[in-house]
Amino acid sequence: QGKAMTRIAKDGLIVEQKYIKLMQLIRQKILGNNDTRGFLAPLFGFVCGLLGIDCLQTQRMYLFTSLRDLISAGIRLTMCKGPIEAVAMQRQISPFIDMLLDDYGNEPNILKAHQSFPMGDILHALHDKLQNKLFFT
Repeated sequence: QGKAMTRIAKDGLIVEQKYIKLMQLIRQKILGNNDTRGFLAPLFGFVCGLLGIDCLQTQRMYLFTSLRDLISAGIRLTMCKGPIEAVAMQRQISPFIDMLLDDYGNEPNILKAHQSFPMGDILHALHDKLQNKLFFT
């Protein structure tokens, strides 16, 4: 996902030549080196910073798109009945984004960073099987 973000930023979002060259260098590094990963979150923040978007708005956009992507995956896996139910679900969950930002947004204390989602860890280990279900069936 980070690879796609660098391409979009280089080709469509960033207009200053020095930043376009920087994005080209980052993209070449990601594409040309198996040890370099193009993780979306840090690249998303980096690009938003180049575009002059403030930190809180960047966090809000990232959480919104993450929520949208999760719900979209739920539709493809038939965990939602369809797009109408997904819209209602997103409307119900969206207020939690602001709660998260109030509690953790702009938080410099790394000790407060945590995750408690064991089911996510289990599903992450089964990613290949989910990919087969999503894309090869």
